[in-house]
Amino acid sequence: MGLGLKLDAVGNGTELRANEHELELGEAIMITFKLPDGSEKPHQFKMGQSVGFLKAVVESEYGHKIPTQTLLLGDDKLLDPMCLSDYPAIKPATGAVLIVQVSE
Repeated sequence: MGLGLKLDAVGNGTELRANEHELELGEAIMITFKLPDGSEKPHQFKMGQSVGFLKAVVESEYGHKIPTQTLLLGDDKLLDPMCLSDYPAIKPATGAVLIVQVSE
Protein backbone atom coordinates (compact mmCIF):
# COMPACT_ATOMS: atom_id res chain seq x y z
CA MET A 1 0.00 0.00 0.00
CA GLY A 2 1.67 3.19 -1.18
CA LEU A 3 1.23 6.69 0.07
CA GLY A 4 1.11 8.15 -3.43
CA LEU A 5 4.26 10.23 -2.89
CA LYS A 6 6.53 10.96 -5.81
CA LEU A 7 10.03 11.10 -4.39
CA ASP A 8 11.59 12.08 -7.69
CA ALA A 9 9.93 15.49 -7.23
CA VAL A 10 12.12 16.05 -4.16
CA GLY A 11 15.24 15.66 -6.28
CA ASN A 12 13.85 18.05 -8.88
CA GLY A 13 13.01 20.55 -6.15
CA THR A 14 16.56 20.40 -4.87
CA GLU A 15 17.88 20.98 -8.37
CA LEU A 16 15.45 23.87 -8.83
CA ARG A 17 16.64 25.50 -5.59
CA ALA A 18 20.26 25.11 -6.70
CA ASN A 19 19.42 26.79 -10.03
CA GLU A 20 17.60 29.61 -8.22
CA HIS A 21 20.61 30.11 -5.93
CA GLU A 22 22.92 30.26 -8.95
CA LEU A 23 20.69 32.91 -10.56
CA GLU A 24 20.66 34.95 -7.34
CA LEU A 25 24.45 35.19 -7.43
CA GLY A 26 24.24 36.96 -10.76
CA GLU A 27 26.52 37.15 -13.75
CA ALA A 28 29.96 35.60 -13.92
CA ILE A 29 32.97 37.90 -13.74
CA MET A 30 36.70 37.37 -14.10
CA ILE A 31 38.60 38.83 -11.16
CA THR A 32 42.38 38.99 -11.31
CA PHE A 33 44.17 39.16 -7.97
CA LYS A 34 47.44 41.08 -8.03
CA LEU A 35 49.32 39.44 -5.18
CA PRO A 36 52.03 41.01 -2.99
CA ASP A 37 54.75 39.12 -4.91
CA GLY A 38 53.62 40.87 -8.12
CA SER A 39 52.01 37.80 -9.68
CA GLU A 40 48.51 38.04 -11.16
CA LYS A 41 46.05 35.20 -10.63
CA PRO A 42 42.69 35.13 -12.46
CA HIS A 43 39.60 33.59 -10.86
CA GLN A 44 35.97 33.44 -11.93
CA PHE A 45 33.34 34.63 -9.48
CA LYS A 46 29.71 35.74 -9.53
CA MET A 47 28.66 39.36 -9.07
CA GLY A 48 26.61 38.44 -5.96
CA GLN A 49 29.58 37.00 -4.09
CA SER A 50 30.97 38.96 -1.17
CA VAL A 51 34.36 40.54 -0.71
CA GLY A 52 34.76 38.26 2.31
CA PHE A 53 34.29 35.23 0.05
CA LEU A 54 37.01 36.53 -2.30
CA LYS A 55 39.33 36.95 0.69
CA ALA A 56 38.60 33.34 1.70
CA VAL A 57 39.67 32.22 -1.78
CA VAL A 58 42.90 34.23 -1.49
CA GLU A 59 43.58 32.60 1.88
CA SER A 60 42.81 29.11 0.60
CA GLU A 61 44.77 29.42 -2.65
CA TYR A 62 47.69 31.65 -1.65
CA GLY A 63 47.98 31.40 2.14
CA HIS A 64 47.33 35.05 3.08
CA LYS A 65 45.13 35.01 6.20
CA ILE A 66 41.85 36.91 5.89
CA PRO A 67 42.49 39.32 8.82
CA THR A 68 45.74 40.47 7.19
CA GLN A 69 44.20 41.15 3.76
CA THR A 70 42.97 44.35 2.19
CA LEU A 71 41.51 44.19 -1.32
CA LEU A 72 41.82 47.34 -3.40
CA LEU A 73 40.13 48.35 -6.62
CA GLY A 74 42.39 51.20 -7.68
CA ASP A 75 42.56 53.34 -4.54
CA ASP A 76 39.23 52.09 -3.16
CA LYS A 77 39.25 49.60 -0.29
CA LEU A 78 36.62 46.84 -0.71
CA LEU A 79 34.61 46.06 2.42
CA ASP A 80 34.01 42.45 3.51
CA PRO A 81 30.20 42.41 3.76
CA MET A 82 29.75 44.08 0.38
CA CYS A 83 29.16 42.14 -2.84
CA LEU A 84 30.97 42.69 -6.11
CA SER A 85 27.71 44.07 -7.50
CA ASP A 86 27.80 46.85 -4.88
CA TYR A 87 30.76 48.43 -6.68
CA PRO A 88 29.70 50.18 -9.92
CA ALA A 89 33.26 50.09 -11.28
CA ILE A 90 33.20 46.28 -11.27
CA LYS A 91 31.50 45.12 -14.46
CA PRO A 92 31.11 41.55 -15.74
CA ALA A 93 31.95 42.59 -19.32
CA THR A 94 35.38 43.93 -18.39
CA GLY A 95 36.28 42.07 -15.21
CA ALA A 96 38.47 43.68 -12.57
CA VAL A 97 41.96 43.63 -11.15
CA LEU A 98 42.06 43.65 -7.35
CA ILE A 99 45.26 44.44 -5.51
CA VAL A 100 45.84 42.20 -2.50
CA GLN A 101 47.64 44.08 0.27
CA VAL A 102 48.83 42.04 3.23
CA SER A 103 49.80 43.44 6.63
CA GLU A 104 51.94 41.20 8.74
